[in-house]
Amino acid sequence: DYSLRSMVAEQVTRNAPSASRFEADQYAVWNEIGVWQARAVDHSSTQALHDVYQREQPSVDYLVRAFPMPAGTRGVAIGLFNRLVGLDLFDSAETLERQWPRLVASAASALLDQQRAIDAGVAPKPAHRRLDSGALDRMLSRAASALTDATVTPSVGLGRDVRFSAPKIVGTALVHDRRAIHVALFR
Repeated sequence: DYSLRSMVAEQVTRNAPSASRFEADQYAVWNEIGVWQARAVDHSSTQALHDVYQREQPSVDYLVRAFPMPAGTRGVAIGLFNRLVGLDLFDSAETLERQWPRLVASAASALLDQQRAIDAGVAPKPAHRRLDSGALDRMLSRAASALTDATVTPSVGLGRDVRFSAPKIVGTALVHDRRAIHVALFR
């Protein structure tokens, strides 16, 4: 789910300057999973996120089929109702093609959870269902500004891990041989 990816990215970015490894607040992650489960009325003795995904799988599968990857695409911007929540950019269409179903499924799960939150009255109903035309430009501008204070560390595998944040944005990038393989931006 994009909200969980965003939360983990923000926590790891915040900890990056002081930690020699990539760490997120596991209590916060489990708490978020519990909130999802409560909204999904899906209580699991293991509190496994998999249980929530399994329950909503037919709807997620439908949305994945409804949004095939356009040929030659190298990125995907995710909007939920009237908010741009994330952007994933890749070095090639082939790299994105391998990730496309997972990214669309993540966005679909976030959409389903957001709708449950609206239905439960814990999130406001959006005034409209389309993004404003300047949302992407603002996100990219914020990311460009935040890069000046980026933290760069060796990645777990090949390359370097780049982390940056500023008001209203958190971003990560995997860079290898001076080439950004994957850039993820979250509102």
